[in-house]
Amino acid sequence: MSNLHNEFKTGNIFRIYIKDFLTFDEIEVTDYIKNGKDVSILETEIFVEGTSSNVVIKRQFDRKKKTVWFLQGKEVSKKVVETKIASLNIQVDNLCQFLPQDRVASFAKMNCIQLLEATEKAVGDASLYEHHDLLRSSGDKMKDLRAKVKELESQLEIAVKKNERLKDAVKNHELKNKLEKEIEQLQTQKLWFLFDVKRRVHMGLKANASEQKTALNKKRGELEPARKKIEKAKKDMVEYKKDIRNRTKFAETKQEEIDKLHKRYQQLEEALQDAQREYKGRELEEQQRMRELSDYRKHLDVLLVQLNNLPQVNDEETKKRLMELTRDIQEASQSMVRLESQRDEVVHSKKESERRIFSTERELVGLQDVARQRLELLNKTNAEAYRAAKWLESNADKFSAPVYPPLCTQLNIKDPKYAKYVEDRVSYQDLVAFVCESKEDMNLFKELMDKQKMRVNVVHSSPADMSQFQPKIPIENLKEFGFLNYMIDVVDAPPAILSYLCRNYSIYRIPIAEKADFDRVPVQLPYFYIGGERYSKAQSRYDKEWSTSIYPVKDARLLHITQDTQRIQQLRETINNSRDMIADAEEKLKQNKTEEHELTKNLEKLRNEKRVLHCRKEERKQMEQRIANKKNQIARHEKSSVNLEAEKAKMTKKIKETISMMIGSMTEQKKKMEVLAEVAVEHSKLMTQAAVTRTSLQILEEDLVSSEQALTTLQESIDRLTREQDAAKADATSTLQELLHSLGVRDYKDITNEIRERFRNSNLEETEQKLHQLEAHRDCLITANDSVSN
Repeated sequence: MSNLHNEFKTGNIFRIYIKDFLTFDEIEVTDYIKNGKDVSILETEIFVEGTSSNVVIKRQFDRKKKTVWFLQGKEVSKKVVETKIASLNIQVDNLCQFLPQDRVASFAKMNCIQLLEATEKAVGDASLYEHHDLLRSSGDKMKDLRAKVKELESQLEIAVKKNERLKDAVKNHELKNKLEKEIEQLQTQKLWFLFDVKRRVHMGLKANASEQKTALNKKRGELEPARKKIEKAKKDMVEYKKDIRNRTKFAETKQEEIDKLHKRYQQLEEALQDAQREYKGRELEEQQRMRELSDYRKHLDVLLVQLNNLPQVNDEETKKRLMELTRDIQEASQSMVRLESQRDEVVHSKKESERRIFSTERELVGLQDVARQRLELLNKTNAEAYRAAKWLESNADKFSAPVYPPLCTQLNIKDPKYAKYVEDRVSYQDLVAFVCESKEDMNLFKELMDKQKMRVNVVHSSPADMSQFQPKIPIENLKEFGFLNYMIDVVDAPPAILSYLCRNYSIYRIPIAEKADFDRVPVQLPYFYIGGERYSKAQSRYDKEWSTSIYPVKDARLLHITQDTQRIQQLRETINNSRDMIADAEEKLKQNKTEEHELTKNLEKLRNEKRVLHCRKEERKQMEQRIANKKNQIARHEKSSVNLEAEKAKMTKKIKETISMMIGSMTEQKKKMEVLAEVAVEHSKLMTQAAVTRTSLQILEEDLVSSEQALTTLQESIDRLTREQDAAKADATSTLQELLHSLGVRDYKDITNEIRERFRNSNLEETEQKLHQLEAHRDCLITANDSVSN
């Protein structure tokens, strides 16, 4: 055992123990737990020199992602484990010491410096890397010191050159001080002339504002008489309106009374016309009675002549023939009923067949419409793929070769029980992928989807010769083990999609069985399905032993909607049989129609003969009845005569009474209209006076508004002049303060005649010109102060 220990160094893995743990690459830690187990254990023993016991670290985790750490058999935190590992100089993040398979690419990207540092940390003690880091930082500081020395030498050389230039600048400084004094005197002289100009501007503005205030007060006095005239005109308008309202109300009352009298007169006129119309109606009624009586008598004579002209009928012979015709008609009617019954039965049979065809075809369409149903199902799981498929339906003409909607809508599983195996084999990304037969179409489709911000999967697959995809073992040789089909045998799809599945998923080499003996399955089948489970065989590279992974197959989510081909065949046979029955029924209806037509002709002939005999018998009775009725009409008309003399006397009396009332109504209406005319004349005069007063008032108000606007404009001008005056005063005062400060006095009164004489022989323009010349000369001088600052 001691010899074995001599082969290890501190930090080496001495022993690894795993329980219910699978050693293949996965993403989640729970995926490493063995199928059927809930907890997995990893235990690592690390060798430590010079001690009696090694370090034992154990990790226990379950499917809920809960992890428990143990150190030397005691439960500890993850931080304690990490500290212990670091004390053993185990650097998990150092790729030169520990290189996981998924970080090989990161190791290849490391530069020479990173590799050196990682190697120092991995093979040496901690002081090696620290000394290396100290040496590197000291070199950087040395470079900084050399650069600083070089910069100080450059600054010294510049200072020496600047000292040489200062000798000439001192002379210029003395000249500049002299110019400054002369400029200060000229600036004082400029302030004197500026104050005089600003004072004159202020006085002018003040005089102008005073003149405009006087004009404003004058205009305000002129407006007072106009306001009094407007007030008087408004009072007059109020009185006019009051009188006009009173007369209008009185005229409306009189007009209503006149309207009532006029309406009464119209009613009397209507009553007069009613009396005349009533007598005229009675007169026309009598004339109509006399005409009708004459017509009835003439019609009676005609009926008597027609009765005499009718043929004589033998009642016994007619009765006998009628009985024979009735019997023949009943027999023909019974035959007709029999034919109609047969026709109804045939029609009913035909309609039943048509309904059977309709319902069968609808069921057939539902069974065959798998693509649409799967597309609607896709909308629930991948909305973007669904929207892209709907877009493709309207834009398929944009592509040079076929572009198929998502693959899951194009696959038909011949038997629904195989759907879950196909969906387990093909990845979800490919099931929702679009398939393009042309690479150019694939690139165009991707570009169009990106523009519409739809993220979908697109693959390219061109149709291939399916004979190249043959399994190594024929299916007949596998039936003894329970396998009845390869996966390709249970799938229908366009050639481009089938070739894609064969190339990428080898569906032509994967057998499927509902029941099979797993132990008897040949080793040449590394991948197959049995009874809802997926079997995957693999041979170890080391001991050549075979291992088998078994995974449960979930129910299909996208492909469970399939076509029942057996049911479809049954429905098609049902439709063909029903169509044959409809053809037979149509032939029977055609024969029935011919027989019915012949029978109808014979029945119509018998009925016509019977009708003629009845007519002859009934015609004489009807004629005698008509003659009797006509005689009764003549008798009634002779009794209903009208007394026109009495009706005329009644009308005359009513007309006289109505005319008397009309005369009285007209007289009263005339009196009221005369009163209304007088009121209308007075109303017209008041309206004219009110209109004249309104016009005058409007003119006065317009003149007043115009004058007030002029006053407002004048007031605004005064306000503007006042503001300008205040601004000019403030500006002049400011200039005066600068002047007093420059002269060294406190008040304007303190300015002596001597000072005034100093500025008498010059003006503002000459002063400013000379001031600009001196300032330009001063600014061109380079003095010692300027040189130093530069």
